[in-house]
Amino acid sequence: MAAASAALLASLLGAAAPEAALPPLVFVSRRPLANDPGAVLGIGPRHRVSITGGRLLRREPDGRVREVLPANAFHDVSDPAVSPDGRRIACAATVASDSAWRIIVMEADGSGARPVTVTDRALAATALGKAARRFARYDDIDPCWVDDTLLCFASTRYPQRAEYADLPVTNLFLVTVPRAGPAGPPRRLTTERNGAEEPAFDPTTGRIVYTRWWFNRYRPTRDGMTTVAARSTERDSVNLWQAVEVATDGSDIRLACGALTSARGTMAYQPAILADGSIVGVYAGNLGLEPAPAGLGIQRFSPRLGPARRIAGALLDDGAAYGSTRGLAAPAACSPAGLPDGRILFSYRPGGRGDFGLFVARSDGSGLERILDLPGSDELDAVPLVPRRGFAGAGGHGPTASAPALDPLPPFDVGALSRRGTFRYRCLNAFAQDRLDSPVRDAPRPAPGARARFFAVLARPQETGGDTAVLVRDAPIRSDGSIDEPGLPADVPMFEQLVDGDGRLLRSAHAPAHVAGMNAGRPGGESLCIGCHRGHTTMLRHGPPAEPQWFDVAPAAEASASGTGTAAGARATAAVDRRTRGSARDVAWISASPETARLDLRWRLPVQVRKVALYGIRSDRRAGTDLVVHSCELTLMRDGREVGRAEVRGATPGGTRVALAPVTIDALEIHITGYSGRVEGRRAAGLAEVEITGRLAPE
Repeated sequence: MAAASAALLASLLGAAAPEAALPPLVFVSRRPLANDPGAVLGIGPRHRVSITGGRLLRREPDGRVREVLPANAFHDVSDPAVSPDGRRIACAATVASDSAWRIIVMEADGSGARPVTVTDRALAATALGKAARRFARYDDIDPCWVDDTLLCFASTRYPQRAEYADLPVTNLFLVTVPRAGPAGPPRRLTTERNGAEEPAFDPTTGRIVYTRWWFNRYRPTRDGMTTVAARSTERDSVNLWQAVEVATDGSDIRLACGALTSARGTMAYQPAILADGSIVGVYAGNLGLEPAPAGLGIQRFSPRLGPARRIAGALLDDGAAYGSTRGLAAPAACSPAGLPDGRILFSYRPGGRGDFGLFVARSDGSGLERILDLPGSDELDAVPLVPRRGFAGAGGHGPTASAPALDPLPPFDVGALSRRGTFRYRCLNAFAQDRLDSPVRDAPRPAPGARARFFAVLARPQETGGDTAVLVRDAPIRSDGSIDEPGLPADVPMFEQLVDGDGRLLRSAHAPAHVAGMNAGRPGGESLCIGCHRGHTTMLRHGPPAEPQWFDVAPAAEASASGTGTAAGARATAAVDRRTRGSARDVAWISASPETARLDLRWRLPVQVRKVALYGIRSDRRAGTDLVVHSCELTLMRDGREVGRAEVRGATPGGTRVALAPVTIDALEIHITGYSGRVEGRRAAGLAEVEITGRLAPE
């Protein structure tokens, strides 16, 4: 009888038998947003603190569902998180429809619920001026456990106005939550300019992964910057929520996952760590989520840095950030969480209309199964109610132990910058490139008199955009490409530009050397990076290079060629784009006059080179490509005079290398002197890539 009753209850709740037993689940069931079909509760800066009314529920392995908290204990709840030992639950809650969100904690059975954060912030109204009223309310949301007594959460208690919209800004805070006694005071962890939320602790690295609103309203011009889009040299600006990771003391921020070459392929709102260490996150048609998502789905990053795989949700058109979903009622997916068996638990609306229910799928998106769908409500934020094995936590390295408390107010004037502490900025080589076929974009080309400009933003909450940018330092880039600037203001959002001796922005093949978002240094800390391009922080994952001054200087050259055909892939620049994999027409320089095929590379600044590698075009029988390069001749030039020659015997797809005695040059000629075969069925010669290990010539 009991089994039959459980089966009947499961049927009434819309459950389907999963392929494997599920652990207990805790989740929220909330009334959907009224009169706003494109919005989803908890998603994006406009709807993350919406209040509609809801309950905290528990689903047992046999399908039974019960309330965790007593009826009417809170008006609305969101974002439950289970402690690593499985004994406690934290969540965000409101006591009334017009009250602020606060963090509460309770035992796993719902007993002993008590507040972790309260309305106790005191701000200096004189500093905020007329803006004091707009920051009178603040919300605490998105709790996650760092260990059994340390919580990380997002909050708008650090008073800032977002650049893109007139909305408060979230940042991350940490708070100690002992088993007995009151919680400690919240301490700010991040200094994001536009938003930091949805934290998730990564037990594989001991770091906190969160999503931030990556946007900079200051856009590049030829010789500076502007806030007027029509005056910018770039048609589009970056505006997306990306997943980053940070140490538990707030230092060493870096990109956590992403395709890098695709804005949508880098989006990861609500990031979650799966059992195999991969990351899943929410993508949207509107990458900035403001004013609404315009379609939602979940994608997985495995490996973390590389193309994402869609798991569930909307199929989106490629192209602009504000692309449209395919069809009139696209499905939507959000709130992913990892299960112990490797599957993904998430909220799903199969038809794009109606409400969200709970579903599971395998980590590749197959095996989609419905678990629970209560009528007329959105089931969201589900997580397994189980202990996590091998969970080391923060290991006592959280900021509550040692780091200085950060200022409760953002800086409003230049004088305030000096009172926030300082940090050291170190870029090992601003012009360094990542490995070939990496998704990391090219670094800018070196130029005479190159300099680094550092800008900080001061709070202007009463003005559109919420800030003003000030130049805090203009420093020369060293002769080895490095930048080492101590004493920069800490705990304030900053961005950088690289300019030449005439003040014009340096460029790579893809974009100007102007940071499209903002970062902040920790007081007394050091910011270490290499290169100046999208994804540059990923280049230090395995430690700094032994000789950062030596790098691939080929992409810094101006490339031209004789005997170049007219096809898209025939351009000379394809030989210095750091790509060897793909169709010949996409990645290779192809000469339509193979007998006279010559590639010319020229640099604005002299470079000292010690190795050249030539990469042949990969064979592709279906496309009719079987070119084999047997020999090439290198002519090294300086000031129009020959300073050396070398022969390269062949050019294999994996690279044929020739070592050189270090020689300073400003031009290199590459002659293909022997070849056989065809490219796409036509008699031709060419190279997929030229890689040149060099450095800026010593002064």
